[in-house]
Amino acid sequence: MLSQRSITLVFASAAVTGFLVAYYALVLYHQDFEYYRYSVFLGLRPGVFAASRFILFLLLSGAISLLITVMLSRLIELRQPGLVFLGFMLTGVTYGACGGIIGSLSRSFLPALLIAALLVDLDAAWLQNPVYYSWAQESTLIRALPAFYPCQMVFSSAFTSRSNPLAAFRGLAYAGGLTAVLFLIVHVRLRRVWRRHGVPPRARKGRSHGRR
Repeated sequence: MLSQRSITLVFASAAVTGFLVAYYALVLYHQDFEYYRYSVFLGLRPGVFAASRFILFLLLSGAISLLITVMLSRLIELRQPGLVFLGFMLTGVTYGACGGIIGSLSRSFLPALLIAALLVDLDAAWLQNPVYYSWAQESTLIRALPAFYPCQMVFSSAFTSRSNPLAAFRGLAYAGGLTAVLFLIVHVRLRRVWRRHGVPPRARKGRSHGRR
């Protein structure tokens, strides 16, 4: 028997985690990638630049998830805090990737922020919350949404001593697929700037041989 307060706090925390990471990812990736041309002259490759921003994105997700897990543990008793943190981390990475994709494809910041906020609110804060939808597991549409498996992992870890490897595996696959799409989009945009402002490798070799 669980109280409505405990359930609401857990799923509100999941929604807040998803929104905060999505917002920071939106800010991180919603920029004109023409500024990358200043790094081209230093020889910084697009893959290295994209990987560094991706690592920063993961660090932000981990920091926000850890902070919310600690705050939540002070309000209610969590049966498995470590797995709750991993569930929040999956939620953050999933919606952070969504926010980054939306930010990379949108030219205006406010519409992109509105789309990301509505997606997190409808999915993590409403449709996945058993206070409103106790039959969520029976709905094919709700099970296909990004926050379903991370929220199932958070819920089972917060209130039971059982693990949920299926939710963890599918949530990881969902988060990995979205981050791969984000990485590909950013890498393609950086490659365009590299080709426009960078020096082709053959030209560099020719210059080096000419100097010799």
